[in-house]
Amino acid sequence: MTRLIGCRSHPGYVLDILQLSRTNKSLRSMLMRRGSAFIWRAALATAVAKGLPPCVSDLNEPQYIRLMFEWSCTFCGGPTFHWGQWALRVRCCEACARDRLVDHWNASRMLPQGFKQKQLVLGSSIMTNFEVKERREQCYEDDDEEEDREEEVRSYGTWYLKSDVIAVAEKFEEALTEETKFHGFLRDRTFHVAVVNRHAERMRKWQLENSFAREEDAILDWRKKAIIHNLKELGYSSSLERWSEEEMIQFSKHPAVKDPQSLTMEEWTSIKDTIIEYVKGIKNCHLKYEWKNETLAGRLTTLGKVLKEYCLAQEDADPVPPVIDFCYMKAILEIVEAPQDVKVTKESFSGVIPLLPAMAESWHKDVLNKLFKVLPATLANQDQSSLDILFLATTQFSCAWDNAKAPLTSDRLFIHHCLTKWEKDGVSPDRARLLPGASPEIICSRLQAVPWGMQHYSQLAFHPEASEYARYIVEACEKDLKTTTALEMDNLDARLECTKCKGLIGLQ
Repeated sequence: MTRLIGCRSHPGYVLDILQLSRTNKSLRSMLMRRGSAFIWRAALATAVAKGLPPCVSDLNEPQYIRLMFEWSCTFCGGPTFHWGQWALRVRCCEACARDRLVDHWNASRMLPQGFKQKQLVLGSSIMTNFEVKERREQCYEDDDEEEDREEEVRSYGTWYLKSDVIAVAEKFEEALTEETKFHGFLRDRTFHVAVVNRHAERMRKWQLENSFAREEDAILDWRKKAIIHNLKELGYSSSLERWSEEEMIQFSKHPAVKDPQSLTMEEWTSIKDTIIEYVKGIKNCHLKYEWKNETLAGRLTTLGKVLKEYCLAQEDADPVPPVIDFCYMKAILEIVEAPQDVKVTKESFSGVIPLLPAMAESWHKDVLNKLFKVLPATLANQDQSSLDILFLATTQFSCAWDNAKAPLTSDRLFIHHCLTKWEKDGVSPDRARLLPGASPEIICSRLQAVPWGMQHYSQLAFHPEASEYARYIVEACEKDLKTTTALEMDNLDARLECTKCKGLIGLQ
């Protein structure tokens, strides 16, 4: 038996000894006794000669072989596709990570109060840990799969083994009794962590270089390549070429891809529809990303240039709708949301430019009608042209959402930022459904604005106090209260003096 094991003890078969020890009680009893240690060491010696880092002092040979060669959780024994947490000497699955690992903040709380009093900082020099770096988000059909990333059994940050934190906390309590013990504790911990981290780096590099050396990994790699080849034969080459490294990793974890069996024609026929559906899902994610960040963004930029040229050519002073309001006018929306393969340029809007004055006038009347509804009944029922009263200097409004709380005339409300402001949480689904088009919220988010009155219209109100003061000013200028508009008063640019404040010291 020893000769048989010895002849197979090279890196490709080291794991066989561990698996052999699990075959039955007799073999387990023979291989796990102290007298058989040379068998494990002989197997590891050959592997070490091929580049495997030597066995560490805090693990025995079977434990080390399992950690380095077997993709199973150290705690529950279940399968895991995650790399090991080498500095912690474990390979942990996601389920066990929730109970066995602790983040930096909670680890610091588990340490005694004296740790902070000694002005010590929990870090890589005191405690072994592993770090998970933040990675960019990708668009996946299944959100759960996004969390199942290689080397990321936990979210990004610094993580510690809970049992290690408890053990260090107990030793630290003992070391606090004497100054000599305390300095010895720090020296021993620093040396231990440095040795462990140096060896852990060697373990990590070896695992990266030999991750596909096992027969199962080779089959998985061949199976994935065969599936990709078949997909290219079906015409999905362009889609696959655009996949990121992260998307290819996720594809490797698909149940139909990671099955450790050679791919036959019969099996390909059975999984083909599932694989094609998955590939189409990734393609849809790419198309959505391109639509939002490239196609639609480019069209909105072009529309902005067209509208800017139009506004500069206007001679009258009538308010022009913001770009966001123009976007939801039918003729323009049809161009902005044209099929993705349609190229939209300035010339695409040439047929719409003659219609812009009528569109602006329609929008202008719609805004005035909304403002008219804010007026109190006593003003709305006056014997006057219904909308003309909105332009009077004595018609003042207020916006409860505006921090300045300044009175506003109807002219200023056309461009009041509160009524077109894009909130941090976007547009609610109920409000978004009121807008036309296939992607209303995307357009709003790109322009960082909403159509006039969609946000905070309910915060508008008639300002009776400001309207009363406006009456005094109009009368002081000897103007007609019933016909003088806010624009006329602005053009008048009158200088007024308060007779009650005239004698106050420091009045300019």
